[in-house]
Amino acid sequence: MSHKDFYEVHCDNENQFNELAVHDDKFPYIRDCIADIYSRNGAPQEAFGRWNHLDVVKHGGFEIICPFSGIKIGSSDSIILPNKTTFFRFPAQPDILAAVANLGQGFPISSIIVLSARIIFNFGDPLWGVKIADAEKILEILSKQEWDIISRESKDVRIVVGDPNFAHYAWNQLVALETLAGIIDHSRSLSIISTHEPLGQTSDLFPEFQNWIHSYHADSLLLELNKPGCTFVPVGGFRVTERVRNRLMNYGSKKLSREGVDLVEQIQGKYWPTIWLSVRTENRTPVNQVQFLTVLIDRFSQKYPQCCFIIDGYSLQDDFPINPSYDRYAANKIIMSDKLAYEEINRSVILNKMLSDRQKIFSAIGENVLYSLKISSVVDFYCCHHGTIQHKIGWFSNKPGVIHCNSEILQRNPAEWVANQAEGSVFPSYCLEEFIKDVDINNENLSEEQIDLAHGLYWIADIPKMVDFVLDKFDETLLSVEDHKGLHYTDLLTLFHRKLNPRSYLEIGVQKGVTFSLSQARSIGVDLEFQINADSIVGEKPSALLFQTTSDEFFDNYRVDALLGVPLDMAFLDGMHHFEYLLRDFINVEKFCRPSSVILMHDCLPVEVPMADRAPGLPSIRESRSGAWTGDVWKVFLILKKYRPDLKIVAYDAPPTGLIVVTNLSPNSIILKQNYSKIIEEMSGLDLKEFGLSRLFAECDVQSTSVLENEWPFDLML
Repeated sequence: MSHKDFYEVHCDNENQFNELAVHDDKFPYIRDCIADIYSRNGAPQEAFGRWNHLDVVKHGGFEIICPFSGIKIGSSDSIILPNKTTFFRFPAQPDILAAVANLGQGFPISSIIVLSARIIFNFGDPLWGVKIADAEKILEILSKQEWDIISRESKDVRIVVGDPNFAHYAWNQLVALETLAGIIDHSRSLSIISTHEPLGQTSDLFPEFQNWIHSYHADSLLLELNKPGCTFVPVGGFRVTERVRNRLMNYGSKKLSREGVDLVEQIQGKYWPTIWLSVRTENRTPVNQVQFLTVLIDRFSQKYPQCCFIIDGYSLQDDFPINPSYDRYAANKIIMSDKLAYEEINRSVILNKMLSDRQKIFSAIGENVLYSLKISSVVDFYCCHHGTIQHKIGWFSNKPGVIHCNSEILQRNPAEWVANQAEGSVFPSYCLEEFIKDVDINNENLSEEQIDLAHGLYWIADIPKMVDFVLDKFDETLLSVEDHKGLHYTDLLTLFHRKLNPRSYLEIGVQKGVTFSLSQARSIGVDLEFQINADSIVGEKPSALLFQTTSDEFFDNYRVDALLGVPLDMAFLDGMHHFEYLLRDFINVEKFCRPSSVILMHDCLPVEVPMADRAPGLPSIRESRSGAWTGDVWKVFLILKKYRPDLKIVAYDAPPTGLIVVTNLSPNSIILKQNYSKIIEEMSGLDLKEFGLSRLFAECDVQSTSVLENEWPFDLML
């Protein structure tokens, strides 16, 4: 039977869909059928598992609108092809098939086939959807007598997973298995067929499926498994979820060799920053990548004296040693080529003495992909090719970085799409098109095989500018975060005064008196050099005592409770921007408080590293922050969290540099005072650049001030 016996009707856009009206006389409900499927395929939850797959696993089949009658008809058994395109039959209308295709979209229903009319209504991706040859093969199978009868329901459901590409496997299939793990009765026995297990055995990754029947079959053998009454379903979705990521990382940790564990510990304890660089040596790669990466390594090593580099390339699938379907010759050839590029880079680095004894280059080329994923978790920043090689770190470790690629890809503006495919993924920065010059392979003296391998090649046209771009992005993403979005800290202080209505108030670091003027309680202000207007700060206060001295001298000579006549209800600490000063201020203030009193600390959530230096005046990463200085008082949050777990500490996103609120105080506590010398020694060497802004914000669990609009969690309990 020739291909002309079947013909395709494409209806993947509005105009083509409307043109289906010409088929209304034969298939009056074909538009209703396709519109219903298209709508269900487009639901947000489809990213986590296709509706029809879940219906098959839960109920044995799914329903569509019949193109002939307009009523719902249910599916039964199916036929699967080696490319996992699968055709479902309908007992109520044997002339109709619904086909799922395209792994990259999670195998949605993408075609309706009417056998008697030899029509394929294709509404999926034209490139990856059902082909005429697929329909011809199905017709050949159905022509056999054993397929004449369609069972009303199928109780033999077999889930099919597997792909040699680890990124597709996690992105498009593990997400669906994760969803099934959450909704299926674990005591139920189902069959699952794996054609590839690039990220580990399915039974090990999903111990919830211990009652399932697991089997391993090559793609080429799938066709032989088809039989009437058996329903194959290649489950899919299109999102790398946090659950999938955690599952893989936990599994990878268990499989990591002693050598791998030692490397992870070495990187974490000895180096900062750790930069992940990729090599690719066949297609879609810079032809001058060795020169580019050598210069990039040189510049990073000059700027960061304790940095290290991970050179990544082709990774081997976890089942590579046991799965004969992998092309071993091709894989080994790529690995050898990638390693040669790495050795050329390393040789140039050594000859030019680019690295000191405190810096190092490691290779992950040719390692198990689980090894590479685990190593990526301790990396700080990457510079990678577009595609699977970037997903190792961008999708599975949520790290920031720069992607380079050819002009054709850049013109698609792919950054948002790449980030959206993984939950919590950091938005990548793509290189500028002005840095790239595509290679015209037609002008090169290449063989046909070389031309086939060389597609998508490009030059880094301006290596110095490209390297500057990467370093600037490193500074922006690792040394800076977005501005705080909540109430300005003065507005938040106003809210605290209004809600708590304190009887007594202390402020250290009054300066011009802007925040001191907010108080209407008995108040004490301490500053080494006041710059205030006395009329504006006294206001409605019953009393206002100002002490022009250091806070240390103030506490050495005065008792706050004696000056105020009552215990201290509320304090705002905004004095010297060195952590040891703020720590001493906290110790001295707490002993005059009650348990429900509130201490607020300013400047503990800097938004970029330069402003957190102990000395003011470093150039800002963003011009809008020029002149801002917080010093290293950010360390005090970590100190209190570690040494005083009894405290209630909340960090708020109050611009410009955050506000920390501390309550559940213990006036008689001496823990901080007893450990003061130890704390100073421990924290003095801690550098925010190495600790990481994102890690600081995670440790602080920064809250939005908007939560205070609905629930006020503080009470002085006077």
